[in-house]
Amino acid sequence: MKLKMLTAAGLTCLMATGATAQNWAIEGAVGGRFSNEFQYGGSDTDSDVGTMYSLGAYYAPDATPGFEFGVDLSGSNADIADSNDKTSTRAAMAVARYTFYQSGDFSAYGGLGLGYIETSYDVSGGANGSDSGLGGQVSIGARYKLQDDLHLFGEYRHQRAFESANFNGTSMSSDSDNILVGIRASF
Repeated sequence: MKLKMLTAAGLTCLMATGATAQNWAIEGAVGGRFSNEFQYGGSDTDSDVGTMYSLGAYYAPDATPGFEFGVDLSGSNADIADSNDKTSTRAAMAVARYTFYQSGDFSAYGGLGLGYIETSYDVSGGANGSDSGLGGQVSIGARYKLQDDLHLFGEYRHQRAFESANFNGTSMSSDSDNILVGIRASF
């Protein structure tokens, strides 16, 4: 419920920012979530490779060349190694990015995000649960211009909740390392 409220508030702010669509971009991406150390109830294991998806909207103010600010909604899932258990996340992040390199049709950027992450854990044959709280992400990526307002991009993103999730008195911590490929449309 909190994630839905934050998402609605973020999208409302984006739509109310200005009457013109100049300096805006939307992005959609899919990719992989790589094996990470996963802690559940004090025991360490690994999560298998999973998937991640992302949808974002960004605004680049004229007053701050190279910077852009926006909202990113993402989700990921993965199986827990050596079991039939699964973990997944959903996140809503406020993101700031800076383009630190540009040459011709190629550019590179880095970003920081702060927001809300909901972590779910599905135990095969039983106790399922979810918990949510503040989290963050760090990203680095590259874009290639296909047309004036259309870019192909690739991004590495590390995402983590600041506190362990709590399921029926058992704590769980999991971060995710992700590689995404997507399309960016500017208008």
